[in-house]
Formats: sequence, structure tokens, C-alpha cells
Amino acid sequence: MNSIRFWLKAFDLVDENEGLNSLAENLFADNDWDPYLEDEATMWLLLDMLCPQIIQVFTVYFFNFRKIRSEFTKNHFSSLVNEIQSKQSN
Repeated sequence: MNSIRFWLKAFDLVDENEGLNSLAENLFADNDWDPYLEDEATMWLLLDMLCPQIIQVFTVYFFNFRKIRSEFTKNHFSSLVNEIQSKQSN
């Protein structure tokens, strides 16, 4: 159940009370847009909704991280991702 809640939040399909917002209601309602997420267009829509959030988080952290270090290695990136994940889980 936690993973479903995580992805609903990540795709911005829930409101502040964790209830389905109007887009989610239309997507998942029986006999409505795409209740079983079978349409390829739905997947592209959800991906489009997810990407700006990911890009925004990584852009902010990446440029702030670059100010601290002169080089940026795979290990630095891994540390950055772990830091972001720990902040999001709190």
C-alpha cells in the first residue's frame, strides 16, 4: 500500500488529504478514461507529469553540489541521490 501511495503522490494524482484528485478520478473510474492504465497515451501523460519534478529536484541539488565540489564523480552523484531519498522519506 505504501508503494501505491508513493506513486500516486509522485504522479501528483492525490490532493492534500491523499484523496484522488479530479485527474485521477477521471483516469481510474470505471467506464471512464483508462481505469486499467492500458492506453499508451496515459503512460506518456503520467511520465510527463513525473519528469518535471525529477528534473527540478536534481537540477537544484546538482548545481548546489557543484558549488561545493570542483569535480563531480559517480560516487558524488550516488551520495547526492541517497541524500535526496533520505530527505524525502522524512
